[in-house]
Amino acid sequence: MNNRLIQDRLKTDCHASREFLLNTPIVPEYRIQRHPPVETQIQQLKNDFPGMKDSETFVSDCVQELKDKVNFGVMAIKIDEIEPEATSMDVKEEDNRLIILAGVLDEISAANESRWGLVYKGIIGLFIPGQDESGYNAVAVTIRSEFGRKNQNTISIGIAGYPSNDFPRDRIMDNALKALDHAAFLGPDTTVDFDAVSLNISGDGLYTQGDLQGSINEFQHALRLDPSNVNVRNSLGVCYGVLKQYPDALSEFETAIRSAPGEVMAIYNYGLVKMLTHHPDQALDYFLQAEGIRDDIFEVTFHIGKAYLALEQPEKGLEYFIKAESLNSNTAGVYRLMGRCHARLGDSDQAIAAYNQAVRINPNDAEALSNLGRQYDLRDENLEIATLFCERSTQIDPKNGRFHHRLGRLYLKAEELSRALEAFEKAEILGYTSQAAIDEVSEMLVGDTGEVSSM
Repeated sequence: MNNRLIQDRLKTDCHASREFLLNTPIVPEYRIQRHPPVETQIQQLKNDFPGMKDSETFVSDCVQELKDKVNFGVMAIKIDEIEPEATSMDVKEEDNRLIILAGVLDEISAANESRWGLVYKGIIGLFIPGQDESGYNAVAVTIRSEFGRKNQNTISIGIAGYPSNDFPRDRIMDNALKALDHAAFLGPDTTVDFDAVSLNISGDGLYTQGDLQGSINEFQHALRLDPSNVNVRNSLGVCYGVLKQYPDALSEFETAIRSAPGEVMAIYNYGLVKMLTHHPDQALDYFLQAEGIRDDIFEVTFHIGKAYLALEQPEKGLEYFIKAESLNSNTAGVYRLMGRCHARLGDSDQAIAAYNQAVRINPNDAEALSNLGRQYDLRDENLEIATLFCERSTQIDPKNGRFHHRLGRLYLKAEELSRALEAFEKAEILGYTSQAAIDEVSEMLVGDTGEVSSM
């Protein structure tokens, strides 16, 4: 299957991952699982095939035996529809199907000096010496045909060859397993040759697990196999961006944009890095370019609004937040920033309504809570409720100096001078300029008691 067709089969919708757009393949209902072989399964296979190697040493022994071979291929073979967690009632049926598959592989191995063995639960590995890609695929066709003749189940096969780029011999089985994972995305009864897309899928999986360095390694290997793969390059840029290695991220996004000028994800991601590095004017240019390609992506629309707001254009920002709401009405950030636009435009009623909606969606949105308290403070109403909102915001985000300063204003208005001074001093310690308020409250406390009280 050619790479273009594979990419088409892996077509997905854009989504945000920590604000970056990462094209992640759709996860099928069934994913290949790598569980250790069940002891009863091993013994049953050894009873029928006494020469079968133990799963713990199979791969290393095969690599050692083939150390003088210039080239060899490896297959990872999985019977479709066998669940990774079979019940005790299913084990016998599962073992019988594996025995049939093992019998097919044993016959083929005798004919071409291949070596087979159980690698993981339900996954059999096959090492084939001295052939090329067409030869490995011919063997796969034979395996599929012979197994199909003896059993109604289909099988999926991942194939990897040596030599391949800079992968050492002992990594080729791992590559075959990644190709098998790749096959799972394409559906049952599939054979996949290990390629850049296999590594992309592996890298995406590591990314979602939080292993960014592992993900970077996979994407870098993928680009060595296919330097023109725009999706992989974008994914690598996302990893650098999440790690705040912004120059590296921009470099990857730039290359992706040059290779595919209409690639919306790379254009948006480039703009996001510009936004994160405090260049909202440049960010806006890229976001608008992305919107020109697709105007239905929530993240693009949302960040256009953020860029306009950062550029002190709340009217335009509000326009895009309203559009973002139509694309995703369940995101607190949309309403929080919508509230900020209304506040800057002097519409307190609409600001409060928007902040309230943000809190309804996310009761732990510290900024929305603090902004609600701020609005009530400015209106000189609901002082007790405003104080509760601001207290809650400092509990959620205790390191935000601005939130403590706002709380201090409300304590001061309620004539709770000691609590006001404590809040202002915390704000000052956290980097928010509150010295004038500290001096003011200190003087008031001196006037009340003749002594200065502090935290």
